[in-house]
Amino acid sequence: MFGFKSDIKKEKFHFLWNDNKVKLTVYHENRKNSRVSLTQSGVHIRLPILLPEFEKKRLINQFVEWAKKRLNEKPHFHYDRYKAYRDGDEIRLYDATYVLKIFPDANKSQVRLKNQVISLYVESIKDKEIYEKMLSQMIYKALARKYKLMIWSWLQALNDKHSFGQLNSLRMKNNSTNWGSCSNRGNINISIRLLLAPKEVVEYVLIHELSHLQHQNHGPKFWKRVEKACPDYKRHETWLKRNAKNCVI
Repeated sequence: MFGFKSDIKKEKFHFLWNDNKVKLTVYHENRKNSRVSLTQSGVHIRLPILLPEFEKKRLINQFVEWAKKRLNEKPHFHYDRYKAYRDGDEIRLYDATYVLKIFPDANKSQVRLKNQVISLYVESIKDKEIYEKMLSQMIYKALARKYKLMIWSWLQALNDKHSFGQLNSLRMKNNSTNWGSCSNRGNINISIRLLLAPKEVVEYVLIHELSHLQHQNHGPKFWKRVEKACPDYKRHETWLKRNAKNCVI
């Protein structure tokens, strides 16, 4: 019985969408059909490896146009996912500004947050993408630890004021596809990116997710509940759509 070794060639590109760079990865594989997907890490195109070059280019252009249309429909779906941080950069949150201090070539990667300074001790990593991802994750985890109790107290205060329902738990995540979510069990997730928004916008998203304690969909009753607690919610929705691409940790 003869077997054939999988032959996969991967190419990485970028294309521009609304002045933003979107990551594009093209896989040339032993397959019969072509497909495209849009994920948190960018656009992924999979093509048969034996296709003629002109057909590959045609399909790539076609799939990129499809991706642009999808991105226009979902403006909060932003890229690049990880920000390129440098020593001395500032992270401006709704309530404070933090200064980054990066110490390269450390013996162990670790992060410390004290007096509005985030100190990153980073092991030597040559791969730029892995390095940026690691810095982002270190910063996200440090901020999540600091802000989780504050956001939880905020949620509880809003729930006490407006009587949304049974609130169970909170998780802070570095989610790039939404600002928050709420399960039917009262478990709320909030994206750490939201902390980069103005205070009134942060509060709107908290009210939005709390409203899901009563209405799991986005029907008319849900929006009436949101409006009752936050009459100016449409203005905050507009801010989120316009500024999503700039809210990256």
